[in-house]
Amino acid sequence: MTAPIAITATLLRRRPLPKPAGGDKEKRGRLLVLAGSPEVPGAAVLVGEAALAAGAGKTTLAVPGSCTAALGIAIPEARVLALSSRPAPHLFDGMDAVVVGPGMFDAPARVWAEAALNQKTEGTLLLDAAALARLWSSPGMRKRRSRGTAGQCIVTPHAGEMARLSGMSKDEIESGLKS
Repeated sequence: MTAPIAITATLLRRRPLPKPAGGDKEKRGRLLVLAGSPEVPGAAVLVGEAALAAGAGKTTLAVPGSCTAALGIAIPEARVLALSSRPAPHLFDGMDAVVVGPGMFDAPARVWAEAALNQKTEGTLLLDAAALARLWSSPGMRKRRSRGTAGQCIVTPHAGEMARLSGMSKDEIESGLKS
């Protein structure tokens, strides 16, 4: 495992977003975003817009049913689905990357994070926010690590989440980011 990398303005300037290559969106990959809640639907908008700006091909946003119309209007180039309370494994079929957690609350985020971790996909999985809860002890994460799949698992915790994951204090985490 490599050391964490702090995302700073300097780093982002050195690594600009890629320019989408020619060809259709099929060639640029399929992304599934499981995000949002009735209280925080904007999280799904932010992830969807960022994915499309970064060059993602076919982007599917799976959000609570009460948010689908607004998300469909906000990001018309994305497919928007109502997220059920029970994982539907077929939702992950054919995806090159999956994002779980932005704007979600604990129970749905954990359910969907575990479902994503249990997939046999070689694609990249990004876990954010509440999807990080109990991450390292998750049976799905243990399976993913033991399978040795080529697919990466990326985590994007803020300092408080990193403290809970690592057993360190938030102050220790923040002081490590400054050095």
